[in-house]
Amino acid sequence: METDNGTELIAELYSEMFAKLLRLARTAGYGEDDAYELVQDTFCVAVQNAERLLASGNREGWLVNTLKNLIKNDRRSRAKAPMILPAVDDRFDPDGGGIVPASTDDYGFELDDLLSRAVGEKDYALFKDVRVYKLSDEELEAKYGTKAANCRNRAVRIKKKLLKALKNFS
Repeated sequence: METDNGTELIAELYSEMFAKLLRLARTAGYGEDDAYELVQDTFCVAVQNAERLLASGNREGWLVNTLKNLIKNDRRSRAKAPMILPAVDDRFDPDGGGIVPASTDDYGFELDDLLSRAVGEKDYALFKDVRVYKLSDEELEAKYGTKAANCRNRAVRIKKKLLKALKNFS
């Protein structure tokens, strides 16, 4: 297949499928930025495997399956990734993926205790389950009795409260 023709077809697929794939990634529980990255990665794979994609009878399905595989790989790698404690000088970053240390600061306060007081124990536990411990969808649904996507959305709202509380605290 000609390179220009293949590039044009992939560009058409990009414009047709980007929004659909983004919705699929967000439905899988990813935030806007992570979902966007996964869809971009999907099209990187499409460009790298252009011949296979263009030879496929169901190009949209090929892209959806590629995205699903990237989501599985991402979840697998996150589950295997070591939890990293932030350095003493680092600010608390819920997006950083590190464990919230249960250490005592200079004033004798435990960070876990301070953060759970800022948003409430139940909300802080949910936030840690979603963002720190990265529980699977099934584990979240079993523990909280609601869809995993609802838990993730709630964790985003809790994150905003935590950041606001930390700004007010300092």
